[in-house]
Amino acid sequence: MLSYYYRLNDRLNHRLNDRLNYQLYCRLSRKVLYIGALCLLSQTTLAGVYPLDINKELNGLKIVADTTRIDIGTVVVLKLTNYDQLKAVCRITFDPRIASRKTYKREIESGTTASVKYSPGRKPNRLTIDIICNPA
Repeated sequence: MLSYYYRLNDRLNHRLNDRLNYQLYCRLSRKVLYIGALCLLSQTTLAGVYPLDINKELNGLKIVADTTRIDIGTVVVLKLTNYDQLKAVCRITFDPRIASRKTYKREIESGTTASVKYSPGRKPNRLTIDIICNPA
């Protein structure tokens, strides 16, 4: 009679262990799905971050170019600061490689800063900014 209770106890323990293992498996699989979803979301967010190539042709002028990205990489603001004693005329060309180039012209007085905001229609893979400055 005692062996019957031992066998019954073993069966119940196996069922309980199987059920606990299944619940643990379900919880772990949900966590793996959540982590996978987070990884995919972070990859799509990081996909908005593309490299900027800045080519400067300053012709001896003391001009500093600083870029800032807004809205997860869709808008680029370029700030040009003139530290030279001469007035500068700068031509800025944005080349997203997936659309046509956009060119801006700014006159920058001595000791001042000029800003250029560029917003591409689509997120580019790479953005090239050409800055050509000449004394006025």
